[in-house]
Amino acid sequence: MTEHIFIVGATGNVGSNIVRQLLEKKSRVTIYVRNPAKATDLFPGQESLLSIVQGDYSDLTPFNNAITKGFTRLLLLVQVDRLDMSMAELKSRMATAAYNSGVKQVVDISSYCAGERWRNSCSSADHWASEKALLEIPNRGRLVCLRPGRFMSNIVNFDKYSINQQSVYPGSSDPSETIAWVSPRDISTVAARILTESIEKHQDSVYEMIGQAMTASQTGEVISKVLGRNVPYVQVEPLERYRLLTEVAHLPHSVAYFLVNLNENDVHTSRGLHILLGRKPETLEEYLTAHKHQFD
Repeated sequence: MTEHIFIVGATGNVGSNIVRQLLEKKSRVTIYVRNPAKATDLFPGQESLLSIVQGDYSDLTPFNNAITKGFTRLLLLVQVDRLDMSMAELKSRMATAAYNSGVKQVVDISSYCAGERWRNSCSSADHWASEKALLEIPNRGRLVCLRPGRFMSNIVNFDKYSINQQSVYPGSSDPSETIAWVSPRDISTVAARILTESIEKHQDSVYEMIGQAMTASQTGEVISKVLGRNVPYVQVEPLERYRLLTEVAHLPHSVAYFLVNLNENDVHTSRGLHILLGRKPETLEEYLTAHKHQFD
């Protein structure tokens, strides 16, 4: 049977790389997007393999109609930024419609926080509830949950201002606390491989994805090495870190609070990630070197 893969969350950093890798493998792909013009710009010249369905999360009618068209797999990369919308309910509704239409495998981009204490944070609560809701769908097909750690891209997205303007890498963590980094490219590669490998190989697997665990101080040393100037890690008061994340990085309260309060000291590098990737995980130095231009 020819694979036909449906992607939700296709235009962000991770999602767009998943789509590109699937297209390189000559997989037939359909993406669910709010802005078809943006999607066309992201994936030019792919009309023979790529189909676009316009829709959003507030009305799933376009998704429900499209998912009946003979798909074999579904990728869920869902971010909910509305207080009146439940990530768990949304993912469950989409996956249920997919399974009922014959989809054999759902791959969910979750978070390593899903394995933490129940309702320990906004992230752990959302992803724990989402995984539970997906697992409990009656008569479902296979479900693979990917649990990535802290995205290496956060350094660029959240701390570029402090690095460029103040020559410091700020955080609320103790300098010796561990940070659990993962490359967005590695997340995309693992997802694309699972979506094109045997469904029974991965069954109902859960894969934690920590590419490199290092201290906050070591992270500052890597940033300094890549940029060729001294950018030390500086521990700041929690309120100051919260202010930077909300006022400079423009993160919502719940996400900023989570990041300020996050302690990853018990997290270790995922040895199995090498197996899932078919290569060694990308290091923080490699990632930042490839994105050094974003600090210009």
